[in-house]
Amino acid sequence: MTINPGIIDPSVKSRFTDDEIASASKFILKFMAEEGIDSTLNGNPLDAGNVNDWWERNKAKINPSDQEELHTDLQGQDPNKNLVWRPLHRQGKYDLAYGADRTHVLTRTITPKSMKATESNGLTLLGLQADVNFTMAVVAQGHETVEPTNAEMAYIVTKGQEPGTWLITGYNTYFTTTPAG
Repeated sequence: MTINPGIIDPSVKSRFTDDEIASASKFILKFMAEEGIDSTLNGNPLDAGNVNDWWERNKAKINPSDQEELHTDLQGQDPNKNLVWRPLHRQGKYDLAYGADRTHVLTRTITPKSMKATESNGLTLLGLQADVNFTMAVVAQGHETVEPTNAEMAYIVTKGQEPGTWLITGYNTYFTTTPAG
């Protein structure tokens, strides 16, 4: 994975080494792809057990002082507070297409657009913003179809205690989905 150096603000280079920038970028982009877009919350975003299971698997990726706020966001129904994509518009209407021999994420493109850094509350922070496009296979009204989504996603991280580890301190996501049903 290579980040276009043109998107890296000078504030990043003044606070992080090239290896740290690469490591943080990899962590953020992997989280975007595997959790931000394709988490278990895609299929059942309001099920408390599902939300809590997801949280238990992922809370170690969240800065401890930010866990309460981000966990509360996950448990709520505010469509503007999406640590990960939660298609609330589908609830009770239609669902993802599942199968042992197939994926429900049909296409996915993540294009990093900017990277900045700052200091806040004693932490050195790095933020990466990306344009994201993906399609999901869904079943609506008994027929399989495609549900496209365009998004702007940004995650802010700080260094973890172990070298090369990163913790999410914040996020900003905006999803535009054309509902299938």
